[in-house]
Amino acid sequence: MRIKIRVRDLVSVFILFEIVNSAGANRKHNVYCKNEKGQDVDWFVVYKLPKMQKSLDNYETPKGEEIAYYDSNNKHGKTKYWTRGFYDIYDPRNPVANTLRPLYEKQKKIKDLAYVAYNDQAPEGFNGTKGGHSKGILMVGTTNTVWLQHSVPRFPRLHHGEYRYPKNGRENAQLFLCVTFSAKESTDIIAQHLRVQYANVYQKHASPIILNKYPKFKLLYDGSYVTKKNESLFNDTLRSLGRQRLQSIAKRGTWKQDIYAAVVAPYIVKDNLYVESWRNGAGKAETSFCRKTYSVMNVKTVIIMFGPHKRDQIMFSYREDHSKWAVADKVYFFCFSSLNRMESQYKRGGEVTCMENAKLAHLFRNSIKDVELCDDYRGNRIPEK
Repeated sequence: MRIKIRVRDLVSVFILFEIVNSAGANRKHNVYCKNEKGQDVDWFVVYKLPKMQKSLDNYETPKGEEIAYYDSNNKHGKTKYWTRGFYDIYDPRNPVANTLRPLYEKQKKIKDLAYVAYNDQAPEGFNGTKGGHSKGILMVGTTNTVWLQHSVPRFPRLHHGEYRYPKNGRENAQLFLCVTFSAKESTDIIAQHLRVQYANVYQKHASPIILNKYPKFKLLYDGSYVTKKNESLFNDTLRSLGRQRLQSIAKRGTWKQDIYAAVVAPYIVKDNLYVESWRNGAGKAETSFCRKTYSVMNVKTVIIMFGPHKRDQIMFSYREDHSKWAVADKVYFFCFSSLNRMESQYKRGGEVTCMENAKLAHLFRNSIKDVELCDDYRGNRIPEK
């Protein structure tokens, strides 16, 4: 029995093979924020819990590796409950590790993928401490860009063949915000913000194709930062790949003010603001700032709730929390930040990224146990939240 194969059929098969092969290649070299199943998500937030001592306030005692998780795929209404991560922060299957997986390969020469990793406290063996007070990774793929911001010193160290979370990152709580963007729309805007901050880039890789495509990213990659006097504060609107609106504010070290009181509360959220930040050490911590228009109040205690029962709740002090975030009192804004409410931060560059999202704002408002009291403009004590 002879089977006749027409040339037209062979051509069709060849075209189909090329389409599948091309799609596979593009997907391999594209980037997305990932959940713990390795699935694409528009954005996610990971709150790593601190290592704690036994306390009557908590039914369980975190070991400093547990994570609370929330992402754009949540289809339920407003909630005050986080999802308990199945994989801890040290596990190579957690959302952060899944997102950064392409950068842990020992082979750096990836044609269609570029990145800059920045951290004012870079991993051992790299220079750090100077420049902007900011930490994160900007990854640029064929069509998407991922911006993963975090608060972890000495993280991540790339191209070691595996994911490694640092031992020094266990003690305090830490926060991660990952957002997937259209590369064409957002790469140069984000790169310009990192240039304004003087972000300390310690590891990088890019092909000439990508560098020529995104001029601001190339300047950042080459270590060229802003120098003009009027380039001290930038505010841009971004849209995630799923069209989630974000307001991104970058400050240079020459702009020496409290960004929360001077910009975020009065001009971005236009509401009272609760701020959780690292206020330890010799940098002179700012007290809650209350005024007739909009007030900025420090969070004293965070409560992470996985369910309605006491056994599902973890409380910890701001002294055990290295994360930086803010949430509006009534309007639907949550903000991830790289800046602490310390006077020493005035002279540092940094970033505040605010997301206009009712569910996320509700979640973080309900993650505040209490705030630092202060006198309002009439001299009355503001009631505890």
